[in-house]
Amino acid sequence: MLPRMDRMPDVSALRDRLGSLHGRGLSAVDAVAEAATLAADLQRLANAGITRAEAKELAVLARLMEDPAGRVFTTAMTDQALRARVPKRVAEQLAHLVGTIGAPRYLTGFDRLQLRAFRRLSGLAPKLLVPAVLRRIKGEMGRYVIDGAPARVGAELHAMLRRGTHPNLNQLGEAILGEQEAEARLARYLDAVRREDVAAVSIKISSIASQLDLLAFDASVDTLADRLRRLFHTAHGSRFVDLDGTVHPTLVTLDMEEYRDLHLTLSAFERVLEEEELLGFAAGIVLQAYLPDSHEAQRRLVAWSQRRVARGGAPIRLRLVKGANLAMERVDAAVHGWKQAPYATKAEVDASFKRMVHYGVAEGRLDAVRLAVASHNVFDLAYGLVVRALVGAPEHLAFEMLEGISASLRRVVRDVAGDVLIYAPAVVEDELQSAIAYLIRRLDENTAPENFLRHVFELEPGTPAWEEQERRFVAACRDAATVAAGARRDQDRRAEPVDPDPDGPFVNEPDTDWTLPHNRAWVEAILARWREREPVVVGPVVAGEELTDGGAGVEDGFDPGRPGAVPYRWVKADEALLERALVAARDGAAA
Repeated sequence: MLPRMDRMPDVSALRDRLGSLHGRGLSAVDAVAEAATLAADLQRLANAGITRAEAKELAVLARLMEDPAGRVFTTAMTDQALRARVPKRVAEQLAHLVGTIGAPRYLTGFDRLQLRAFRRLSGLAPKLLVPAVLRRIKGEMGRYVIDGAPARVGAELHAMLRRGTHPNLNQLGEAILGEQEAEARLARYLDAVRREDVAAVSIKISSIASQLDLLAFDASVDTLADRLRRLFHTAHGSRFVDLDGTVHPTLVTLDMEEYRDLHLTLSAFERVLEEEELLGFAAGIVLQAYLPDSHEAQRRLVAWSQRRVARGGAPIRLRLVKGANLAMERVDAAVHGWKQAPYATKAEVDASFKRMVHYGVAEGRLDAVRLAVASHNVFDLAYGLVVRALVGAPEHLAFEMLEGISASLRRVVRDVAGDVLIYAPAVVEDELQSAIAYLIRRLDENTAPENFLRHVFELEPGTPAWEEQERRFVAACRDAATVAAGARRDQDRRAEPVDPDPDGPFVNEPDTDWTLPHNRAWVEAILARWREREPVVVGPVVAGEELTDGGAGVEDGFDPGRPGAVPYRWVKADEALLERALVAARDGAAA
């Protein structure tokens, strides 16, 4: 292991140190120790490079972490006040929040004074005061979300390029309500990939198709394949032109969303890139380390991409993230009575992330699947840099970070690694709610006690906080080989049902989990039997007797899902049957 530097490290010296690792055959233990050493040097450089504006912002965020009521106020303000369109309603809601929760302690004294004054005066002139408040809030949001309006997005992207970062444009507002909106969103993606100032575009399948259904898995994949085909063909013919005039292919990456969309996303991705016209297109996809299922998905993608490359195809790019929808996955599982799909602990997630990096760089797999380490954890970034140096493939392992977070660390990683792709969420004015949802989710993630960013404001190598983060990093590397790598969901409707204990407490039967392929096969077999059986005759039941003939004749039933098929026939009642039913009802009333 190389020794820690006593003085402030130099970026060029760090690059030289990393370059010297190739071919040295460091053991796993030595690689972890080298990464910990590098992480300390990266953090020192990042701390030294914080600008005055960034230091001020970090101070506010640090106070926010210690102000639970302030976090509640901020979440409620963005989620409730900003959703209203009428100034009077915004003023009433914001004044209510100040009155019930109070002005957040993490704000400056002047800001708290302004909020209290707003509470008293907003009812008098909401049309004057509310626009000023909204401008302030939108200005704060602008650090994390760029303006996606056609007239503004070019300037935003150009500013990012001037700062030395390559933007990965992510159009917020994924939730769509119909196919017309899906086509509009697809058109927006197509416009983005045609732009020469866009290095990369990230998309979510839920934003380009409104009728995805796991019980119509193949039909949903067909729909997605049609949309992705149009997008990939357009991107294949597009180019990104950097400020220095160099030309690069435009990268399109399929983001990963809910657990339920994992296999839909994988199948659609593979389906389209199998086509001869797109063999040369190098698209990207995301896997989330907080899902144990992602290990099998990674093996599947590697094997598939190796076959594709053997046919003359281009490698794909795999972005590894830890996952950003844990709260939603927990709620979804609880509502349906299922096991939580993600790992139960943060330690398992961290170990899973290291395991996926290990697997991705071993045995020449980078020739078919390039990796992108997406993280703001300085230890993970250092680990990625060390692993990249050891395998000697700097062009095959890249780094990605979020816009507006850890700017000083981002600059250091860019200088050491050569480049960092910045995930830049964009939103248009009419879809401001999408930006609100995004920021609330980020706030929820980043303030979780075990999250690395929760402690980033106090991180200084050698401090107790730093030593704790280093301990967690070393533990995750140690546990990477043994962390569970199979799906947590194990419901199987093919198994014989278990008789309930008549003396036990009442428990709801869980909903059927259609994310599991064997459950989909189970219901498909049932449907197949129903399609093949002879139509039954359904008759009225009178006085406990089902009558399958008589009455006013027999009519054909229908199945709206199978036009022309006759799934059953039914007996049409007549006056005589009605009279029998009334007599039975009258006689039964006495009992």
